[in-house]
Amino acid sequence: MTTQYVLLATGWIMFCLLHSALAATWMEDALRKKMGRLAPWYRLAYNLLAMATVIPPVLMEKLWAGDPLFPPGPWDMARQAIFYSAAAAFIWVVFHYRGTNISGLSPSFEPSAPPVDGEFRTGGPLRYVRHPLYSLAFILLWSRPLTDTALVTNIILCIYIVIGARLEEERLIARFGEEYRVYRTQVSAYFPIPWPGAGNKKKQ
Repeated sequence: MTTQYVLLATGWIMFCLLHSALAATWMEDALRKKMGRLAPWYRLAYNLLAMATVIPPVLMEKLWAGDPLFPPGPWDMARQAIFYSAAAAFIWVVFHYRGTNISGLSPSFEPSAPPVDGEFRTGGPLRYVRHPLYSLAFILLWSRPLTDTALVTNIILCIYIVIGARLEEERLIARFGEEYRVYRTQVSAYFPIPWPGAGNKKKQ
């Protein structure tokens, strides 16, 4: 079983590395140049490749899964309610992002605080957390049925999400400077936990 854990972890790590490399601005620019007239299709190709590379580790997790870490019980109804509520919220946030035309920022998993027409915006879910999709991803991962292989997946993906959020924020600081730094002091990263000064002078 240890070998299977190693293979599963390797599959997820390879996915994360490939996803990060293709999401990097310098990589996107280089590939778009090579694609020539097909460059407008870069984002579609990126998404299709991401979907294809996520299939192997997902299959490994499912096929090698052992018994549930927590036996079924009365708490299952609450867990399912949390999971499906988070899934619905995830879909809503995705559609909100599309409505604000965030697709131009980067092909990464979640462009935080997206610009609209070149402006910095923090409306909608971004009023409450800086990374709403990441927040919901955490909830989805940990509210699903947990097995030994699911635990391996969750640990790796949570680490990847935190690292990805940090890199995303560096790009946003480079783009928006002090405006984004102020936003970071006002809004928490993943969960709407207030602290002194939070919520003041947020942009709509």
